[in-house]
Amino acid sequence: MQFILERSFDFTPIQYSKVYYYFVMSTESVKRAGRPKDPSKRRAILEAASELFLQGDFDRVTMDEIANRAGVSKLTVYSHFGEKDVLFAEAVRQFADTFLSPSMTDIAEGLPLEEALYRIASNYYQALMTSQAILGMRMAISHRVQLTPLPSLIWREGPVRVAHSMAQWLAQRPDLDPEDPAEAADLLMAMIRGQEHQAALFGQIPEQDPQRVEQRLRRVARRFARAFARQEV
Repeated sequence: MQFILERSFDFTPIQYSKVYYYFVMSTESVKRAGRPKDPSKRRAILEAASELFLQGDFDRVTMDEIANRAGVSKLTVYSHFGEKDVLFAEAVRQFADTFLSPSMTDIAEGLPLEEALYRIASNYYQALMTSQAILGMRMAISHRVQLTPLPSLIWREGPVRVAHSMAQWLAQRPDLDPEDPAEAADLLMAMIRGQEHQAALFGQIPEQDPQRVEQRLRRVARRFARAFARQEV
């Protein structure tokens, strides 16, 4: 598993205010005149932008490069997103959406408890350990970003949404009996992350052994099931 951890972020306060405005304002509330945008071009632009942002500094990525990578004109890029910092903000939002798609809990539907917990754990762990997720977390906790609105936005779009989805699933599962679903979800997520995620944040993650990871996550599922399984009366 390869991690790209050299990324630095040099947004100005003005850029951060624009990013904050973009996230807070619903895109549905902003209506622009003109013919409808092509969804396929929008997806291509976002994919190209995400790849380029991960390869180098934000300030060094140009709209020309993004347009070339996406196979569209620079005018099309501006037509869809207006400015580069807004494009970056949407790239973060899109990653948060894909983090929960397919729904983390849908993959466990109809499975026995321990297997369901393992599937959820595996899905969450794999998403958490991608280079995009590691970069986002490292960016959010960096000193120069802490004075901007971006950390709270990333927090709400990622960890908070995942924890809420996990807690809902735990509460609805008939063979589980967590006294506090939110607290149980926090515990399960911490068990899934393990030491590997913390090491990755420091750039110290070793080569991953898929078999070893699976064995650890199955132990997590087994122990959690034993702790929170509903007792038959």
